Amino acid sequence: MIHKWRKGLFLLMIVLFLVLVPQIAQDANYHSFADSRTCLGITHCANVFSNLAFILVAVFSLCFFHINRFKGYDSKNAPDPLLPLKKYLAYTLILVGLGSTYYHLNPENQTLVIDRMAMALCFSALITYFICLTQRLTEYGLLLFFLSLFAIYSVAYWHFSELQGQGDLRLYVIVQFGGIIYMILNLYKLSDRQKNAFILAIVLYGLAKLSEVYDAEIFLISEMISGHSLKHVLAALALLPVLVNSPTSLSLINKANRRN
Repeated sequence: MIHKWRKGLFLLMIVLFLVLVPQIAQDANYHSFADSRTCLGITHCANVFSNLAFILVAVFSLCFFHINRFKGYDSKNAPDPLLPLKKYLAYTLILVGLGSTYYHLNPENQTLVIDRMAMALCFSALITYFICLTQRLTEYGLLLFFLSLFAIYSVAYWHFSELQGQGDLRLYVIVQFGGIIYMILNLYKLSDRQKNAFILAIVLYGLAKLSEVYDAEIFLISEMISGHSLKHVLAALALLPVLVNSPTSLSLINKANRRN
């Protein structure tokens, strides 16, 4: 009964958000970053090179999966049924690194579309993985497809609304923050180890968003790294505990499901 109430609350929050919140326009100064230093002929080089964090975390995770591929994960030596999904999540993290690099080489709305498309795919993969853990799902193809489709549509909707002079980020906000709210409401369904991994991920991502907001202030204080560059590092590290957490055996999925 409790989990149905939580699902209802989540859906109500989305509906009220779309009905009550007016169009969310992109900040006119969105493409202005505190750190505009040039190195190796690259403007905003710190914002560009800090995207390596996404790629490094993804590659480390994929290597971790490869090293552990022959290990048993429960009393029956059952393989991780969600390993392909976790690999896909790691690959989307590589896309985030490449998309963000492409954007920061020439910060404008046209390049931002690529950046946000990659992030939207990563968000949809993460929430699919979380739902699989909490709902005892091992068949997730359709779920991943439709969540990815909505994520891509949210970016396309913002882009075309921006071209018409009526930019609206509401759907993209739902993709980015709606999933986080959903995870917070359903953390209790996870095993303790998985719960700790997602709590750490949520905290790190929250710190990443704060760093983005205080881009100039952090750069002024540190004189070395801007808030936006720090955001890249923290956002990349946020997925590390989720990706390299203990493998998801069927027994753990069943245990999580009994908590529903």
